[in-house]
Amino acid sequence: MILNNKVLIVPTILVANKAEVVVKLKQLQGVVKRVQLDIADGRFAPVKTVELQELQGEALLTTFELEAHLMVKEPIGWLSQCKQLGVKIAVGHIERMSSQQRFVEEARDLGMAAGLGLNLETDIEEVESGLLSTVKEIVLLANKPGYGGQSFDHQVLEKIERVRYLTGGVAEICVDIGINEQTAPLAVKAGANVLAVGSFLWQDNPKVQIDKLKEAINEI
Repeated sequence: MILNNKVLIVPTILVANKAEVVVKLKQLQGVVKRVQLDIADGRFAPVKTVELQELQGEALLTTFELEAHLMVKEPIGWLSQCKQLGVKIAVGHIERMSSQQRFVEEARDLGMAAGLGLNLETDIEEVESGLLSTVKEIVLLANKPGYGGQSFDHQVLEKIERVRYLTGGVAEICVDIGINEQTAPLAVKAGANVLAVGSFLWQDNPKVQIDKLKEAINEI
């Protein structure tokens, strides 16, 4: 859902099994077009989510533009499964990649857009030279990966500004974790144009919650 033609709100799904994914997808039908599946292997992040192969064949997935947020070790090894599932955007964390360039190239070779994720403490200068202007999306975590319901660490705001400066607005800048009515405007003011929203969205009817975020952003 586009707000003011510049901000995209993307619901995140961080759950342990397929049944929970289906429940949430049903709630999102007709509300948004793009959905982020959070995939954690229990190694990069201390939680383990539903696995990609469990979701194969789920018809509901075909009604959305799927983004896979791969909080896993060596995310390049997960790209084939992403492709089979119909993922359009694959985001891998640079902290667990042997080669960022290879990840980006492999995703593209498989027909997907590539994104790079960074933990809160990871400096943006750790992204390999030249990639910031070529990937579709940079995902900046505002707290620790893998946990829902965490607070928004304001340290991420300076990083958002830095990424916006370095990319010149070419790549999407997504902020993930702690997005609500108070923090969404802060992230947008800093330069974010994608907001990945989990816990806040699922506190009530997703459309109601998205409308609350829309109103907060429109007041900027």
